[in-house]
Amino acid sequence: MVCALRDLGPLRQRTVAALEASESKVKEHLEKLSHVARLHTMGEMASGIAHELNQPLTAIANYCQASIQLLEGVEEAPAQVNAALRLAVAQAERAGEIIKRLRALVSKRAIETRLIDLNQVVGNCMFLAEYDLKERGIEVVQLLSGYPVAVLADSIQLEQVVLNLLSNAMDALRDEPMMKRHVIVHTRREGKKAILEVRDTGRGITPSSLEVLFHPFFSTKPNGMGLGLSICQTIVEQYGGLISAENIPASGACFRIELPLSRQGEPERAPVPSPDGCGAGV
Repeated sequence: MVCALRDLGPLRQRTVAALEASESKVKEHLEKLSHVARLHTMGEMASGIAHELNQPLTAIANYCQASIQLLEGVEEAPAQVNAALRLAVAQAERAGEIIKRLRALVSKRAIETRLIDLNQVVGNCMFLAEYDLKERGIEVVQLLSGYPVAVLADSIQLEQVVLNLLSNAMDALRDEPMMKRHVIVHTRREGKKAILEVRDTGRGITPSSLEVLFHPFFSTKPNGMGLGLSICQTIVEQYGGLISAENIPASGACFRIELPLSRQGEPERAPVPSPDGCGAGV
């Protein structure tokens, strides 16, 4: 009679660990597939919405232009009305360009790039966000480079990135006292890089959120879709750039955009000293 005793504990532990690892990989893969499916769905939705919005935007622009022509024959027509109509035409055309680039982005078609100055991009965004900033009592400090910060990109897309970062900064300051609502926008050259930073004086980003901040469908807002920063990352990376976020101790959050610096066709200008880094003071 032979009696054999075998300890199956270690083998069982290894088997359980292998099964858990396998289940984790399968779950992660399924989550990635789910994200991809939702992204494709969003792409189809964006393309369809863009197609539908083009017609009313064209109609708005045409009606405004027709109104301008009618007012040209009126001697007592207020100049403010004519100016407002021209601005409406310009914004309708700009919205059309945004939609055109959105369709190009979701369909992955090549986008036309040209030499643009990040200082000019910031100026355009400040003009567009001026009303919201004033309404919320937010002071903006612009620390712009004295030299042109030239990059090869699409100006409309970069404006969308900066406007998204400004919108997030405004949301971060919602619960702050009026005297502590500041946004700092900083552009500069750093070696072969063009740097654009948007910093707020809010309470910063939680460590857990920092890790997944740019993941699709992640949002800290109750009604947020979680696509804003993900789209910003896609836009910046397609121009060979990088976007990141960090907390400045006792000073809020800072979003940093790095793009390849282009020195083609730059006019010579005298430099204006400006502080380096995200920690620029107000």
